[in-house]
Amino acid sequence: MASLIFNRTLYNLGARAYDVFTQQPVWNAQVGKVLDHWSGAQSPTRVLDLGCGPGGSTFALAERLEPTAELVGVDLAAMMIERARNHHTTRFSHMENIEFRCEDAAQLPFPNNHFSFVVGHSFLYLVPEPVAVLREVFRLLKPGGTLVLMEPKEGGSLLHAMRTRFELADAMRGPRLGNLKFLASMVSWRAVSLAKGRLTSDGVAALFEKAGFAEVAVHSTLGGLGIHCVGRM
Repeated sequence: MASLIFNRTLYNLGARAYDVFTQQPVWNAQVGKVLDHWSGAQSPTRVLDLGCGPGGSTFALAERLEPTAELVGVDLAAMMIERARNHHTTRFSHMENIEFRCEDAAQLPFPNNHFSFVVGHSFLYLVPEPVAVLREVFRLLKPGGTLVLMEPKEGGSLLHAMRTRFELADAMRGPRLGNLKFLASMVSWRAVSLAKGRLTSDGVAALFEKAGFAEVAVHSTLGGLGIHCVGRM
């Protein structure tokens, strides 16, 4: 409980800064890469975005999905959700099938088998009880559903990732300010993940298997700084 309260306070305090740094096209391109792991015959119809922050990841996903897809973004911090709802009203009002809720990811108020696709960006390594969260996701996924989390990878080189343009070369040819924001966010992410703990392929597999996932895969991303953790029912 103490960890939960501390995290909520920290994320509330950091909501504005996080919002500023993630409002850029390179971040949006990275968010969209989780859809590469969707294996369904049709686009996912109901999507849950864990740790959605100020909504940038949810909006980026909505831009790539069918207009009829329903998306729910959840975050522990009320200030994050307040900012997400404000962006929805002022900048993304045309995206009608999006909802933002302030919730604890280990105890979500949705029925069993409710979502076909669950995603999260730099989320799991921050939660106090990752297995509890993964079990909750397992409960919420429909049969055949998919979970994809982008998490910080143990090891990797920031210099190497910069030389390879983080595997996002097309996006990084965009506005200079957006590139600088992205680089600053990556430096901060590396610092925070060093303190909190990065994930390994074996560690991810162990966590997902404890939660009940029968099929687990891990794929490198962001020039080796991150991993896409994929779990299927």
